[in-house]
Amino acid sequence: MLFVPHLPPPAARSWESNGAEFPLALADAPPLPGSAPARRAAVGRCLPLRCLVRPPQSACPPALLAMSASSAPPHARALLQQCLASRLQVKPPEPGSEAEWVEIQRGLVIYICFFKGASDELIPKMVNTLLNVKLSETESGKYVSLLDLPGNLLIIPQATLGGRLKGRNMQYHSNIEKEKGMELYSHFVTLCEKELAANMKCAEAGVVVKYGTYGNRQVLKLDTNGPFTHMIEF
Repeated sequence: MLFVPHLPPPAARSWESNGAEFPLALADAPPLPGSAPARRAAVGRCLPLRCLVRPPQSACPPALLAMSASSAPPHARALLQQCLASRLQVKPPEPGSEAEWVEIQRGLVIYICFFKGASDELIPKMVNTLLNVKLSETESGKYVSLLDLPGNLLIIPQATLGGRLKGRNMQYHSNIEKEKGMELYSHFVTLCEKELAANMKCAEAGVVVKYGTYGNRQVLKLDTNGPFTHMIEF
């Protein structure tokens, strides 16, 4: 016969009662070895059985949620390269006309690519990060931001930054639509121009912002004082 001792419910660390109790009818049974007769289950006696349920928990721990958020696909990617001088062809030569170029002296070259899901709300964060990150080397060897250098800026639209290797070919399915990408690129350039113009050091040094033509093939000439290239995703 089954014998169930009448003991208080065990204390549960992560369990809580839902408050429900169900009577459990027990048949007569001999005492367990070493048990007192008072603990013997009598015929027809009912003991309350309290149901315990695990409290509701998050489907995913906070740490995993944070990791999941950080591993979300980026909406934009920027490649930064400090330069001593740089020259970019923005219009190829044509019959009767020469190629058109823009150029800067010491400063920073930023290649930029937007992905699907990017929006105008992302642009201020990108501009603030890229203009303030300390990737420009001074004469003393100290690294400062472009604003503190102060330095010139060349912005180059670079759709190939969104490429992913599949087999032996590159695919660009994650890139934003051309019209939307052109709109975001124009917003990015405009905000960079405003930030450099509003900075006292940059204004006094007469720094300039130059940029390439979105969607066109471009030729770049770059003089750099080291392979100091960094990629930042947003």
